Amino acid sequence: MSLFSRLLVVLLAVSAASLGTSWLVLRRAVERAAAAEQAVRAVRVASAINGALERYGDPADAVTRWAPDAASAARGGPLDAVRAEIDRTARRSGLDGWAVFRLGTRERLAEGVAAADALPWGGVADGDSWWEERAGHLVRCAARLEDLPIAPFGSGLALIGCRLVRPAELAGELGRRLAGDVRSLEVTMTPPGRATAGPDPEVVVVPLRGRRRDLAAVRAVLGAIGDDGVARRLHVALTGGIAAGAGVGLILAALLAASWIAPLRRLARAVDRITGRGLAPEPMPRAAGEIGRLARAIDRMIAALHQEQLHRRDAERQAAWREVARRVAHEVRNPLTPIRLAVDNLERAARRGPDALDRALAEEPAAIRAEVDRLERLVREFAEYSRLPAPDPRPVDLEPIVRRAVEGQVAGRERIAVRIRHGGKIPRVLADAELLSAALANLARNAAAALAERGGTITVTLGPARPGRVRLTIADDGPGIAPELFERIFEPYVTGGGGSGLGLAITRRIVEEHGGTIRAAPRQGGGTEFIVELPAVRDEPSANKG
Repeated sequence: MSLFSRLLVVLLAVSAASLGTSWLVLRRAVERAAAAEQAVRAVRVASAINGALERYGDPADAVTRWAPDAASAARGGPLDAVRAEIDRTARRSGLDGWAVFRLGTRERLAEGVAAADALPWGGVADGDSWWEERAGHLVRCAARLEDLPIAPFGSGLALIGCRLVRPAELAGELGRRLAGDVRSLEVTMTPPGRATAGPDPEVVVVPLRGRRRDLAAVRAVLGAIGDDGVARRLHVALTGGIAAGAGVGLILAALLAASWIAPLRRLARAVDRITGRGLAPEPMPRAAGEIGRLARAIDRMIAALHQEQLHRRDAERQAAWREVARRVAHEVRNPLTPIRLAVDNLERAARRGPDALDRALAEEPAAIRAEVDRLERLVREFAEYSRLPAPDPRPVDLEPIVRRAVEGQVAGRERIAVRIRHGGKIPRVLADAELLSAALANLARNAAAALAERGGTITVTLGPARPGRVRLTIADDGPGIAPELFERIFEPYVTGGGGSGLGLAITRRIVEEHGGTIRAAPRQGGGTEFIVELPAVRDEPSANKG
């Protein structure tokens, strides 16, 4: 992670801690406001439920309409005789049940279906209304007092009319009336002694009372606080404020971290430029404080490193030329010895006589010419290595160059086979065709030399490597190279066979001047493979396919 990223993370952590603390404090305030608003809403919903219960199913008006007709029917004779007429008038008035009691007593004189259970304790007053329970259903009753000065009823009757109310029907009606305030609502019968209220602040429980106990309970679950609620507005404001604070904190943290890092970035760019030019000194950017002292220290260090680099480069150059001179002397000394021996043989033959000289002239000049040819090849390769021309790269197809270079080295060698394989689409490469062909010919020559005695196969594989690169592998199944030579095989005058030791050095130089890489590795099953990677031409794939 970069220094800028670390500074930014630290500043953001500090901002997040501050914002988090503020958020917790404000959140608690919002929660308290929400709880207060929820309590107010619960009281309002409970009041609305009580009001709706007072109005829903109240038979008072129906009893008022029914009472005169019932009293009139009662004047016609005994109640048992006129019971059917009273029941018809009750049904006509919208009542589901009725009962008649003698005033001043608890005597039930007559009743209909779903009638009141009994005259309430303490009696009733004109217009009283209450709830009762019948077999899991609710009954709403109202009373009307009528004077009836005829025998055998005495001076008056209590006429009680009732309506049957189903709990599901009552819950549906209440839910429709409170649709904006409650999420769900139900009416349940309440056995004697069971609590009807719970601790949940979102639940409102309103008991439905009879004359002696709670008969049922209306349980409503409050809905979510609306957009116009105080807590809702506070929550939106809190979320918006925290988001805005986080955004501002992020911007300020980025600006502050950037201002701290800018001098270091300028210093890093200056160091990159210096290292890219081989440590050539360049004044460091000016800055204050610790960064300024760091810049001046780096300036002094780079100046010292530059001087050290110059000394080391001179020493390395001298050491390299000494090594080259040593190896050239070694390579030149090898053919001089056979030449000297051949000359000595000619001199001795001349002293022995014409016949001996003729025989020596028939043999020794051939040996001298072979060693002279070897010296000429050594001088030519050395000249090529020291005066290798700069490449003139152009987009070329790699396969024809490879095929020409490899097959040209095995022509006439019946015991050596060439196999060329494709590993996918082969992009064109940017290369000097002549130089690249010479480099690949060196690799093929080495492979053919390794197979000269026993024969075998040279396998060439072409295909894309990582993005923007093409890979070429030339492998043989010969005896291979000694493991200790793999690290030095591309150095001048290091050879694994009978060559001069400059062919692979020339090949590596050509490949590297094309922007590529080359390496050697032992092949599984025996032999050696050379892996070459070259830069591909962008957006210009060849039609060759594997």
